[in-house]
Amino acid sequence: MKFTKYFSPKLALLMTALACTTQAQVADFFFKVGGNIVKNECLLTTAVTASTRPRVACSSLCLQKVNCHFFCIRNGNGLCALFKAFVAVRWPGHPASASTTTYDACYTSWGDPRDIVKTNSHFTYSSVWGSLDPKSATDGYACAAPAFFATQSQPNSFTQIDMELTTRVQTVIIATTLGSEMANMDVILSNTSDYNLGQKIGRVDGAPPHWSTCTIVTNTSVAGRYITTFWAATGYHSYAEIQVVPLP
Repeated sequence: MKFTKYFSPKLALLMTALACTTQAQVADFFFKVGGNIVKNECLLTTAVTASTRPRVACSSLCLQKVNCHFFCIRNGNGLCALFKAFVAVRWPGHPASASTTTYDACYTSWGDPRDIVKTNSHFTYSSVWGSLDPKSATDGYACAAPAFFATQSQPNSFTQIDMELTTRVQTVIIATTLGSEMANMDVILSNTSDYNLGQKIGRVDGAPPHWSTCTIVTNTSVAGRYITTFWAATGYHSYAEIQVVPLP
C-alpha cells in the first residue's frame, strides 16, 4: 500500500484558485505565520500593488510565481515580497540583522495551521552531520543550506519528535533537501521513545524531488506520542522541515 504523495502545491493551489469565484478566496490558501522578520536570501521578487487589500493581491501574485510558497506584505506602500521558502505557521521569524527586512505580516501556503510540532519540540536523532543545527528540522523555516538537518553517513539513521500528547496522526508533511536522502523512509508512531516498540504508519515510496514537499498519508488506526523517521539505508538522512497533522 502506498502512503506517500509527491505533488506540486503550486499546481494544487492554482487549480483550486481557478475554481474560486472571488479574489478574496484566493487569500484563504495562505495562513499567517508567527514571524514577520525575514532574511532576504530566498527572496524571489518584490512588487508594489495598488490594491487596498494587499493580502489578496499578494496571494494572487504568489500563486502565479513559480516556487513561491511564502510572502510578506507592507500595508503602507502595498509592497509584496515573494519567497521560495517552505514556512510553517509556527515560525517566529529570523533574528533582526542587517540582512533582514521587517514586514507588517507574512503568510504561507505550505504551513498547515493544524500542525502540532513546536519550535521547541524535543527532537532527538541518531547523529548529526558536521556543524548543522538540529533545531533546523523543527524551527519552521526551510529554504537553503544550512537551514536543514542531516545525520552522518551511516545505516539505520533516525529522527524523533516528542509531540507531548498521545494522538493519531493523519499526515506528516516534509520539506525535502536531497530527496535521495529520505528515499524509502519509514514513519513510525510509538508510545515511548523506543521506536522499535512502535508501529509503522507510513512510508516514502522512492525518492521525492530535491527541495520540494512530500506528504505522507498515514495509517490512522493507532495512536502514539513519538513520531520517528527511520532510514535503514547507509548514507546521509536529511530533510529541511517537518509538520505533523493529527487526526481530527
